[in-house]
Amino acid sequence: MNGMTKKESYFSIDYLSRIPSLRHITGQTFLLILCMMASLLTVAYASGRERAQLYEPDLLLTTKLNNGMGMGDKDHARVRAMIQNYETKNAGVFTHLDGDGLVVFNYVVDELARRGLPLEIAFVPLVESGYRPNARNGQHIGLWQLGPAAAKTFGIQISQKSDGRLNFVRATEAALDYLEYLNRRFDGDWLLTLAAYNAGEGRVLRSMKKNRAAGKPVNFWNLDLPPITKAYIPRVLALSQLALEKQQLEVPVESIPEIIAVKSPNKKELLEAARRYGLKEHTIKYFNPSDFYTKDGASVMIMPKEIATLAYGAN
Repeated sequence: MNGMTKKESYFSIDYLSRIPSLRHITGQTFLLILCMMASLLTVAYASGRERAQLYEPDLLLTTKLNNGMGMGDKDHARVRAMIQNYETKNAGVFTHLDGDGLVVFNYVVDELARRGLPLEIAFVPLVESGYRPNARNGQHIGLWQLGPAAAKTFGIQISQKSDGRLNFVRATEAALDYLEYLNRRFDGDWLLTLAAYNAGEGRVLRSMKKNRAAGKPVNFWNLDLPPITKAYIPRVLALSQLALEKQQLEVPVESIPEIIAVKSPNKKELLEAARRYGLKEHTIKYFNPSDFYTKDGASVMIMPKEIATLAYGAN
């Protein structure tokens, strides 16, 4: 884990500033250069990701979720009890997946599908942060509520100037790297993986060792874990099951905007371009709750790919 390097991938407009004679060219020539460069960048960088697969135009998000789920034990008594709890006492939990929240949710689903991971994991941020990229709980920050140690181990920059955990694109990459590591550590058992994500790898391993010594099963349901962790996995599984019945998620996948991370040396121009092409202030703040910078000091802004296309001429 340690010493790993991360390949940053952004739609970048920063090398316009490296053309020394740019100020002397005509507006028409400038537009042509911009379009050509943006076209190349779209191929090379795109949104920092590709769609995990090509979806049928009429494929619904609920169908996509159902096809990609792979965790078992959803008929366990503790999961059924949690489903009932959500239905009777916390029916509004899915309002976090309205509007901009749905865009981020679908981004996470795409990233999971691209890696071949079970789509139930997309409900971890719903439990962790209510799909709020700006969520803070002590030292745990962002969409995935990563602690500083795990974040730094998996390549996130944290400094006084910028906390990469508030960049949900980078946070998602790091969180999924972390989950994949844990899943290998726990021999492919996703319930133990999620328990370790919540309670810590060491805490789960100690409980497993204790059960083995006592001749008890070492599956998640039989481990002695903190109450919050005992409820954590049933919450994730219950939400993943309930989501398949939610009308608000029965939307065509192709109608949900795709996300792109745009890199630029000029933050002010980046914001002005986004606003000029219709990106609302509340969406800017939701996607970008803090200033984000790359290692070379350039600003990074997360926005719908359609807006970036309009603003920078990508085609």
